[in-house]
Amino acid sequence: MSTGETDAIAFAVPALDRSLDVIEQLHLHPDGCSTAELSGHLRMPRASLFRIIATLVRRGYVWRDPTTQRVGLTRKFLELGMPRMPTVLLGEAAGVPMRTARDAIGETILIGVLAGEEGVLLDQVRGRHPFILSCDPGLRFPLHDCAPGKVLLACAEPAERTRRLRRLELSPTTVHTITDRRRFAAELDQVLAQGFAIDRQENLLGCHCVAVPVGLPDQPPIAAIWASGPTSRMVEADFPRVAEVLKAAAADMLHRLGLAPPAAAQQRSDLDPTSVLAQAG
Repeated sequence: MSTGETDAIAFAVPALDRSLDVIEQLHLHPDGCSTAELSGHLRMPRASLFRIIATLVRRGYVWRDPTTQRVGLTRKFLELGMPRMPTVLLGEAAGVPMRTARDAIGETILIGVLAGEEGVLLDQVRGRHPFILSCDPGLRFPLHDCAPGKVLLACAEPAERTRRLRRLELSPTTVHTITDRRRFAAELDQVLAQGFAIDRQENLLGCHCVAVPVGLPDQPPIAAIWASGPTSRMVEADFPRVAEVLKAAAADMLHRLGLAPPAAAQQRSDLDPTSVLAQAG
């Protein structure tokens, strides 16, 4: 054994070695695994494993599902090496939370980001009904006539919001589109006050939409997540409850990205998880 190898062993930190073993094992399980599975793979005492996982969760490197207690790696390791988060990472982190929201709401769940003077759809999870609303990823949408556009505008930095609002062309997409600039500015104020945006057939006749920001408080959102459905099922009385489900999904995404503490991902709605809109028929 060389002197260098001897020194490496002599100065090794066993606790750090075990932590890296946990991280490398979790890397092999993109969908996460249980602590029992981890303990079996690593032949590590459960007490040590629990402490390591608790620390990694607290520091944002590992997510923990509050229901199943399965754990997995967040994207924080990649974020540390990147000046900006690529949208592909957001898409990966959004999958499970979007499916959970779809199962709770029943309607199509979509996620999109700001792209220049428009929004762009990144991904969707199709609703469970025979008749649903669906869009192709890559679709670009105006910012003034839909719930995700309103969220991305309203939650932007104040100076950026003012700049965009001045330049925005409020052209009518449907008879319900808001085309008065003062009324639209008041609508954005309402979005900030209530924490979610609503599209009442402003982009598509017969379609309602509810959107929330994906981002940390007092920071511009990195995305918007929204639910779209026909007006016959997504009635106005359900909008606040749909928003709560979407907010929980947004918090879960941030946790999986390593951008929020685990408590944020444990937010839960008090709604029947089988379908928020069941009573709407």
